[in-house]
Amino acid sequence: MYLTVGDYLKDVRTLLQDRIQPYRYSTPSLVHGLNLTLLEVRRLRPDLMVDYLDTVPQYDWEDAASTLNPGTDANNDDDDNPTWFNTVPLEQQFRKAIVHGIAGYAMQRDQEDIEDERSTADVMTFENMLTEVKSTKGMQAPKG
Repeated sequence: MYLTVGDYLKDVRTLLQDRIQPYRYSTPSLVHGLNLTLLEVRRLRPDLMVDYLDTVPQYDWEDAASTLNPGTDANNDDDDNPTWFNTVPLEQQFRKAIVHGIAGYAMQRDQEDIEDERSTADVMTFENMLTEVKSTKGMQAPKG
């Protein structure tokens, strides 16, 4: 179940196959992806953000070591950071879409060609799950 920033980040790391440290996608970049995804939710489905008329929830990520004792992290994971436990206010049925949005934005920052197709697919899945419209924009015919 998705409720906190940490819940989303754990599942995004699974989707990105990035569960072993050192991570390919930094935690601050994934939190940035969450922020971008929430802005897109506001654009595509403003009814989901009715409690946030003037602003969209955004999250900051400080290095966990700096929130505890400088230069230390109890077990080199992210759950020592206070942001990990912040609630992401979204109805349950749309939470899986957010995971695909974060993954898509994270992969868009990669420089590899193969990541472009995967990121496009994840962003399209995000949009389709939010709008219930099957979009194929940006999709290419299969290679080979």
